[in-house]
Amino acid sequence: MIVAEFLFIACIVGVLTKTWLASVGTFVGLFALYRFTRLSGVLALALSLYWGLLGYHLGASTGEIGVGPLLAVVGFFAGAWVHRDGFASRVPAPDLHDAAPLEGGAVAHHGASQPSAREFPSASDGEIIDVDYRVVS
Repeated sequence: MIVAEFLFIACIVGVLTKTWLASVGTFVGLFALYRFTRLSGVLALALSLYWGLLGYHLGASTGEIGVGPLLAVVGFFAGAWVHRDGFASRVPAPDLHDAAPLEGGAVAHHGASQPSAREFPSASDGEIIDVDYRVVS
């Protein structure tokens, strides 16, 4: 649904500017902003507010007094529900358990590893002195 909304916005921009480049650039920009940055929450909020504005104008066009604000609220919440993944910014947070070096040159010494309670058939009798597991992304 989000991709269809971005395609619709890109199509409108392309028609207004009369260039394919603006249309493709708008789609790629919106998709990248929504998918790969921490600003996806801002974009999701702006799109949800726009859905609320469309709901208000639709309700105001009926001529009834309370329909405009009612449809504005319904439109905003419908837009917020559709864009709920954007509010939960998908960019991974920094790992707080990183094995970065300690400040001030301090070194943490760990004791030797304890032998396993469960022996494997092909396990060597050697002792593991130091093992450092790091996840590289």
